[in-house]
Amino acid sequence: MRRQPDLIRELLLRLEGLDIGSGQRVHIGSHEPELMIEGYSTDQVDYHMALLYEAELITSGDTQNMMMNGDWIFQRLTVQGHDFVTACATRRSGRRRALASRKSADGPSAF
Repeated sequence: MRRQPDLIRELLLRLEGLDIGSGQRVHIGSHEPELMIEGYSTDQVDYHMALLYEAELITSGDTQNMMMNGDWIFQRLTVQGHDFVTACATRRSGRRRALASRKSADGPSAF
């Protein structure tokens, strides 16, 4: 299976947005709305969740189990995970600024 950078970014953004308290863990499956991402299968989501754990971008808060009974155990993004999300946002805003400056340099649009 190929690694999908857009899926990795979207999973991190969704996990970061979960409303869980400090130190708490949630069990979440790739079949649940929070992890269902249009255009990607549950197998792809599961594969990429495993990559997030391997890269230490997220943690389950448990040294042994990251998956139990088909659900992922998620506690929080790690420092590296937050840094990855910030880097993605910085790159996106930089692209938007560059596009906006090119549009303004070209003059008003007829559309």
